[in-house]
Amino acid sequence: MFNIEQDRCDYGRLLAPPEGFELAIAVATTYSLDLETLTLAAIALGYGEDTESILKDNPVSMLNALRKIMNKVVIFYEAGRISVPSSKRTSNFYQLLEKMTIPVTLLADNGNNYPSFHPKMWLICYKNRESGEKRCRFLVMSRNLTFDRSWDVVVGLDGVLTKKKQKRTLPIVLFLHFLRNFTEEGSCTYRIVDSLSKLVSTVSFSLEGTKITDFYVIPLGIGKNSYNLSNDAWFEESSNFHEVVIMSPFISADVISLFNNEIRGKHLRSCKRTLITRASELSKLSSKTAGNFDIYTMKDDVVKGETELSDGDTSEVIRMQDIHAKMLFFRKNNCLSSVYIGSMNASHNGLYRNVELDIRLDCPNSYLGPDKFLAEVFSENQSKNPFELRTLEDDTKQEDMNNDVDLKFKKLCRADAIATVSKQEDGLFTIRLKFNPSMISDGIMISPISKNIQKPIEQEIIFKSFTLLELTEYYQIVLVDSGGNEVRHVFQIPTQGIPVERDKQIYNSILDSKEKLYEYISLILSDDKVQCVLESCDHSYGEGQWGNSIIVKPAIYERMLEASLHHWERFIEIEDLMKMLPDNSPIQGEFKKLYDVFCKALKHKGCGRECNAKNRA
Repeated sequence: MFNIEQDRCDYGRLLAPPEGFELAIAVATTYSLDLETLTLAAIALGYGEDTESILKDNPVSMLNALRKIMNKVVIFYEAGRISVPSSKRTSNFYQLLEKMTIPVTLLADNGNNYPSFHPKMWLICYKNRESGEKRCRFLVMSRNLTFDRSWDVVVGLDGVLTKKKQKRTLPIVLFLHFLRNFTEEGSCTYRIVDSLSKLVSTVSFSLEGTKITDFYVIPLGIGKNSYNLSNDAWFEESSNFHEVVIMSPFISADVISLFNNEIRGKHLRSCKRTLITRASELSKLSSKTAGNFDIYTMKDDVVKGETELSDGDTSEVIRMQDIHAKMLFFRKNNCLSSVYIGSMNASHNGLYRNVELDIRLDCPNSYLGPDKFLAEVFSENQSKNPFELRTLEDDTKQEDMNNDVDLKFKKLCRADAIATVSKQEDGLFTIRLKFNPSMISDGIMISPISKNIQKPIEQEIIFKSFTLLELTEYYQIVLVDSGGNEVRHVFQIPTQGIPVERDKQIYNSILDSKEKLYEYISLILSDDKVQCVLESCDHSYGEGQWGNSIIVKPAIYERMLEASLHHWERFIEIEDLMKMLPDNSPIQGEFKKLYDVFCKALKHKGCGRECNAKNRA
């Protein structure tokens, strides 16, 4: 279960629909967000394919995958915590994500102390293509929606709908109600969250195949509906247990001391304690706050990363890593154990301030106890053990966490930023940004991710002469820390006035030849997306020389015939695509002739009803 070599999970497989099912709707939460990672998640959610397949490098298949999850997926994230895109993929792909990403800003709880939106979860509803049956998958994890290489952990539960309300899913419902507050009532994102909250209220999640006896979903920081940790069986001051194991990348001395026999006294006698954290956190501890713990950190040679060969290159790539998993194990006597898994660090912010989401699993100690966990993560062969025992120094000091830069950025995210777009006389566009002057600081630069024009943050900023394709809600923010290092994030700003034609232009810029249009339509009609892309690669259209449509049209025609018999809903996708292309597009005109001939032929044979998507839409 926790064997590092044998039990690694594939993020894409966790998201992919079960056999015979497709994505209906989904809600995810994350602290930090990588837009490239989100585009790859579309391959798993929309296609059910491996995120590392050939599909990820093909702009046509990526566009189709994104189209499949649009208006079905909502991602909530900590405002301003989008990573700056590092790939060469055009920013146009990222602009298509704007409507599904929702920044969350939490109010200060005391002066300039801003809580963080820190939960990491997926709640996904799948629908059977034939019967319409719905199933749900609930993923609670420590991993953000990023490419981070650190070691994380996930709990996945699959469930089916029942006819009555389920007590165990009520905390999920309440958590979704909290998220719904950050959407506009009546919007597509609001309807997705609201629909999932109603649906999950009747879902029964299965524990079949495990020895887990019960589970509890633990939302923290969501107001009156938060889980009360002080009344939790293992956290209340009168609780009694015999072993505790804490794995947390970030810690606070006050939280660790809760389990160090300082406050609870007699209740923790004869208790075995283990703490696994990052080496950078040790300076926060002393023998007074953590002296009764055996403390481990990851070995330096493991932190420095896995050495691997990059594709098509003989050079070695070093990929840094450390623990990022957050788990708390408790054991009472030798029978009962519980483990908390999720986003909550063993820190003051994690327990008392942030919005977090954990799940508690109760089970026999022999199945998922502290000893079993330690035996799996600490190899019997010491040379293979990725962790090493550490000792504490009493001259502790807090590390400089660059709080000044973090505070400037958090205030900027709460500066009521808004953008408006207006058309210039020459057909180009002007973007006007406005900020609350009391929440902005000197030394911050801003630039749209679509065009590198940096300007200092002021109460009002004007960017001129942008093309339709360059209009975006995503902006790169640059700050400089106390060491002179640049800190970069992407900041999403609500924008009024972006013409609806922008998204059409994005489609047109990618499907800029008849060959690419035919490939896109083939992807809609095909069951095997990878094979479809491979066939397209065989024709080598990359330089616009795929050539003549004599090869393409029979294959398209055959796939349309197959779809008309078994998958009429695919024609709705084709109709939707045609609406996204400019009306005067010669590329669209050629295919429309083929499409009209096809539909007329089917009607003549008495089976055109299945392909007439307009009548079904």
